Amino acid sequence: MKLTIAILAGLLVASMASAEEDPQQTIPAELKVMFERPDKPLDVAPVVVQADWAIVGWRQDGRGGRALMKKTHQGWNIYLCSGDGLKDAATLERLGLSVNDAAGLTGKLKNAEAGSIHPRLRSSQASMAQS
Repeated sequence: MKLTIAILAGLLVASMASAEEDPQQTIPAELKVMFERPDKPLDVAPVVVQADWAIVGWRQDGRGGRALMKKTHQGWNIYLCSGDGLKDAATLERLGLSVNDAAGLTGKLKNAEAGSIHPRLRSSQASMAQS
């Protein structure tokens, strides 16, 4: 009986900790477990969160895009993979997000992408400008 109570208490603490984890750390870690390979590192940035929704930028093996993610009782799940369409609040609303969540996500994404262009993107933009 004591062992059962200890196990249940441990599970409760673990679930509470995972519910309060920082999505800026949790989401990239989960995506890397799913998609990263030794010969194909996965870059995940930016990660913007609004309520139970997130938009995540990713780059791997010369490709990249964005993922719309939804937080459920099981953690963060990929809802949709796309590109620039996820930068549009109206698109997010059509996918079922509230007006506030759609506007919040797109505003945060715009600020994140403007404020910290990924180093690989910066170097590719510089090489394109020199061409």
